Amino acid sequence: MLTSAISNTLLLRSRCSGVMYPSIPIIGKGLNFALIPELYYNGVLKLEKVFKDTFKTTNKYDDKADHKQINRIEGVIDSDNKIIKW
Repeated sequence: MLTSAISNTLLLRSRCSGVMYPSIPIIGKGLNFALIPELYYNGVLKLEKVFKDTFKTTNKYDDKADHKQINRIEGVIDSDNKIIKW
């Protein structure tokens, strides 16, 4: 998705620690956060749950994109080794 690509670019090329943007699939009624991994590795954040969502995007009749979630995977957090197992 475009928002993921933009977030990755901003995080790689700037000094910011994160990016917050509205959720497209639910028409801006939620927020997404893209954060640098160091916040987790350095103990600033504690992850309690993680999910990886997959969406299918199609064009509707009025040329607007329609995003439907087709899969959700809950990750297993290994806090001792600082990794997420999918």
